[in-house]
Amino acid sequence: MLKRDIRISFLERRSRLTTADVETLEESIACRFRESQIPLPAAIHRFMPARDRCEPDPTPLVAWLRSRNPGLREMVPRIIPGTDRLESIFVRSDTLWRFDTWGIPEPVEGASASPSEADLVFVPLLAFDKSGHRVGYGKGFYDRFLTECRIDCIRIGLSWFGPVDAIDDLRPEDVPLHLCITPERIYAFPQL
Repeated sequence: MLKRDIRISFLERRSRLTTADVETLEESIACRFRESQIPLPAAIHRFMPARDRCEPDPTPLVAWLRSRNPGLREMVPRIIPGTDRLESIFVRSDTLWRFDTWGIPEPVEGASASPSEADLVFVPLLAFDKSGHRVGYGKGFYDRFLTECRIDCIRIGLSWFGPVDAIDDLRPEDVPLHLCITPERIYAFPQL
């Protein structure tokens, strides 16, 4: 399938989910994550969900990681104004938030972090394929960001749905996931 067709299909599938569906699916994803053998990170970068797009929320996963490692450092993205790039900002309990042009919360201020500081990145997606490639919203923000992360940084996607067979219009700059967690199972991908 082509990315544009996957986007249309999965946005439609998401639009049919009820609030009760989302709550059940999020709990299932959290259970899968807690059962995983993912090494405990010291620092994570996590996306902030766009609720109007019905995205899975990594907040319960971050809370579980923090319960296992109270010193966990958390970074979130902020779009660098006038560019097509993300920067990582450390967040704290007193971080002030605003909504960006897509309605996604981002920190008003905070200390910048290097992508290389992240041990684990929760990556947003609309869909993924059986080889671990993802379809996002088409701007390439996360693919550019992930090229700046360390090679041993674990890239994890969260999806309400299982994979499509293949994404037919992959580009060389598309960065694959290591894992994708769905309500039914965890998909692990050998790196290409």
